[in-house]
Amino acid sequence: MRSPLFFQDGIPRTAYKGVVVFRYRGPKRVFLVGPDSLRLLGIE
Repeated sequence: MRSPLFFQDGIPRTAYKGVVVFRYRGPKRVFLVGPDSLRLLGIE
């Protein structure tokens, strides 16, 4: 399944209701990261 939100480069592309949706390169994993959760991943 492909979603228009995801590009092959795996870079975050869109935000839905304050939630950043991006695809991790490699394994088919989809992360739904809230603004507060970015710190937990070390992303600022």
